[in-house]
Amino acid sequence: RKLVHKPWPTFQTEKIFGYDRQELIGKSVEILMPEQFHSQHVAHRLEYFNNAHTRPMGLDLELFGLKKNGTKFPVEIALSPLRTSKGMFVTSTIRDITEKKKVENEIRSLNEDLERRVVERTKELGRVNEELKNEIAGREKLEESLRRSKEYFRDLVENISEVYYISDDQGRI
Repeated sequence: RKLVHKPWPTFQTEKIFGYDRQELIGKSVEILMPEQFHSQHVAHRLEYFNNAHTRPMGLDLELFGLKKNGTKFPVEIALSPLRTSKGMFVTSTIRDITEKKKVENEIRSLNEDLERRVVERTKELGRVNEELKNEIAGREKLEESLRRSKEYFRDLVENISEVYYISDDQGRI
């Protein structure tokens, strides 16, 4: 019977970062982040080991991972201490949030567009409302003028000493 060699399953770390697992074993975790964060991360790492607890990393910060090919990408990271007989270790859960960021940016862009359109529409409605107010005021003046003319005509007809009438072409009053 022949033994069939089954390859190791591909881990998410390999999929996300592009490294073979053998390339990562024994390396500093900083290999997985852009170089500008290395020294700062070493200090944060030491501080975490002094006060280890489960927590998300980088709240209110934008965190980035670095692929083997040099591509930088946004990540979310959660840390958990793992106490063993050999000492304390830290498990890190790293999630590539490139798609999430794209969606957030799309939503932000759509919201900005919507807000711009609301402002434009509000200005337009304000202008139309002002026109309607002016039209209403003009009609109210006209109605007042017609009411006064009617009163004047009624006073004239009621107080005239002569007979006054209006007839059509058939002579009907």
